[in-house]
Amino acid sequence: MRTMIIFIPILIICSPLSGADHTLFCAVDGAVIDALWEETVLARVEIGLSLDEQFSLRFPISLTAEREIGGPRLLESGLFLDYYPMDCGLYLSVSLIQVGALFNDWYDDGEDSFTFLNEMVFGWSIDPYKGLRIEPRVILRDPNGVFDSAYNTLSLRFSRFPMIRFSLLVGWTFPLGQTNQLDIQEEEET
Repeated sequence: MRTMIIFIPILIICSPLSGADHTLFCAVDGAVIDALWEETVLARVEIGLSLDEQFSLRFPISLTAEREIGGPRLLESGLFLDYYPMDCGLYLSVSLIQVGALFNDWYDDGEDSFTFLNEMVFGWSIDPYKGLRIEPRVILRDPNGVFDSAYNTLSLRFSRFPMIRFSLLVGWTFPLGQTNQLDIQEEEET
């Protein structure tokens, strides 16, 4: 696992970013509105980089917290690979590595507060206006049951810790080194 932690950032750094159609995107999970009536706050922010038209990388940062003062907090992050098999925006995202750190544990039973996690996401990326990005999606936590004990521990710590979660990301895309097609057409005409 340690070699994977070292290999993935090296792969990202060494990958060429000087091509066309690379975009950076930032998004916030709109499902955080549930915190108004639920006891557990589920907040998520994501930053991503599209590598080409079929693959992109995501770096999500999630916070799961009880609204009660001094309650448990889970901060999780990771690196996800998105695969867009069709041109319609549907995608599958899998976690290459995902870790979580539990703070303010009420039980404090001597277990390590640092744990490995796993998620898989089915989503649909919609770009209604230039730059705006909306993604309805379904998040499946630990789809293959590898980290069953870690998720059982987390579900005991929080009043609401869903294994299947619906999400709505709303964000913005930023082109990186993309040549504008209108500029190319203007240069050809002159």
